[in-house]
Amino acid sequence: MKKYSTLVMALGTAFFGFSQKVSESMIVSNRQFATELPAEKPTTTPTYKAGGDVVWSNDFSNATDWTVNNDGATGAGFGWDIGTTEQSWFFNSVINSTSDGAFAELNNGNPTLSPGTQLLDVTYTLTTAAPIDVNALSGGPNNYILEFMQYGAQFNDAQEVYISTDGTNWILVGDNSDIEPLTANGGAAYTNPTVKTINLSGFIPGGTNSLWIRFSWTTAFPGSATNPNVWITYGWMIDDVRILEAYSDEFKLNEVFTHDIFNAWDYYETPTAQTVPSTIGISIKNDGGTAQTKTIDVNFDLGGTSVYSATTPAVTLQPGESDTVWFTTTYTASTVGTYTITATLPADDNLANNSGTTEFKVTDFVYGHNHALGTTKLSFSQEELIGIGNLYEINANQELKAIDVAFASGTTAGIYVDVFVYEVVAGSIQDPGNFDVVNFTYQIPTPAPVSGITTIQLPTPTTLEAGKLYFAILMTSQTATEKLAIKTSSAGDADFSTVCYGPFGASSAVNYFVGWGVAPAVKLNFDPSVGINEESGTVALSEVYPNPTSGNTTVDFSLLNNENVKVLVLDASGRIVKTVLEGAQTAGDHSVSFEADFASGVYYVNIVTEGTTVTKKFIKK
Repeated sequence: MKKYSTLVMALGTAFFGFSQKVSESMIVSNRQFATELPAEKPTTTPTYKAGGDVVWSNDFSNATDWTVNNDGATGAGFGWDIGTTEQSWFFNSVINSTSDGAFAELNNGNPTLSPGTQLLDVTYTLTTAAPIDVNALSGGPNNYILEFMQYGAQFNDAQEVYISTDGTNWILVGDNSDIEPLTANGGAAYTNPTVKTINLSGFIPGGTNSLWIRFSWTTAFPGSATNPNVWITYGWMIDDVRILEAYSDEFKLNEVFTHDIFNAWDYYETPTAQTVPSTIGISIKNDGGTAQTKTIDVNFDLGGTSVYSATTPAVTLQPGESDTVWFTTTYTASTVGTYTITATLPADDNLANNSGTTEFKVTDFVYGHNHALGTTKLSFSQEELIGIGNLYEINANQELKAIDVAFASGTTAGIYVDVFVYEVVAGSIQDPGNFDVVNFTYQIPTPAPVSGITTIQLPTPTTLEAGKLYFAILMTSQTATEKLAIKTSSAGDADFSTVCYGPFGASSAVNYFVGWGVAPAVKLNFDPSVGINEESGTVALSEVYPNPTSGNTTVDFSLLNNENVKVLVLDASGRIVKTVLEGAQTAGDHSVSFEADFASGVYYVNIVTEGTTVTKKFIKK
């Protein structure tokens, strides 16, 4: 099934107050500042490439080596500055570079003030003042690696690196867009320091005499440039800029994927009934100075024993070129357990980055995108209808019994959430033809279960069909005091499987969107034993109608046994506003009516028996 891509970057307009450099969370729609960063500086010194001879370097000890263009901005905390003191509103320490001393730092005001002082419509550049004589360097005009140390964090930044061979025309050669943004939902500041390398092979044409290097900062979202939020930066520090002679033969293995994330979806937990032959993706880059052709060895390990190995087809990359090698194996990982996949490149001039690993689980009944849950969570500040969930591709008919959720701190005890499973009929989560195959209401227990997994049983088991795409989502109408938060995977959301509902489109348009950077723990549970001991207490609530209602309202339900029953109407806060029925009832179908003589809003009908409670939402107009 071909995957769609509805990428969202929603930008809000309001901030919450700060009192310290590392302080309360700042929220920009789905992106949020984190509440803290690591306080201690690393004590280790990074190791440079063993075979890369340094042919040019600069440590900012002489500020005149660089030309600063701050787009008319003046004063501390705006644009680039070269010095020895840190001026960020967020960080409390300088870059821990090898040379120490002076470094370059980029800032753009302080968003914690009221109003924030960040400047709009600016581009700040830091450029080598004099051209670098490329002919004087060893290695030839095409075989160079640009390297520098950096410290900072991503938010809405375009932290970019350019080169020029004439001082006028500039070529973008690298940026930090591959680093996860630091928000209240996750991410982190860069390791202090991080060594960034950019292969310049192929960017510098033959016969070049001069080379300029430029570091540039602006917003990554120019289409929303009038929004002050897109001009916020934590700050960006740079030191020890170097040019190294490139290796002749140097391939780097960046990442290993367990499924085809472009045409399908990546799963960390797959039930045995849904397993298919494994597809492996291996992201590689030619960081050497010459074109090379490589194959990659792949090995599957289960419990310390190799269960499958193969070699990918050959791939040829030019200097500086990247690619992802997709390899569909003949192996179906169908034994329950955790599989480790190791991909290994052939030996080259630098052995330090020739292999990578990833893992996934085959389970009895649980289907999930989440890798091991970390400290991150997905939550939103908007006081309106919000939804959080995941996409699932079904490979074999299987009866769904429950939704497994890892609720996070910030979830309000006692609130009601609507649990949906939608069938995606035309490949798009926004298609109006999508319809729900699961739809019921669940009340968060008190206290809120924010550790471990909560299994939410479906009122009626539902068969999901092979060859179809579904998404499971939890939705609630948030208020200032009633929130939903779900734990996420530290492994990100590379396949765009996360689905969220809310005002996250252009001009706060409300719809379903993907592209969130994290995968929430909303999983499918096919365990046939779920609820098996609760059959005798089952009550089925079939309908509340009309819905919405303006007055007289009817509730249909059925009982498997003779039971004492309460039919209650609750408001959104869980307060009982009407008792419709209370007393002994016989097994079979029942219908009761009541007058919805209360204020307009969202309400819930609860049918409570001796062993079961079921809930249905309705709206009073």
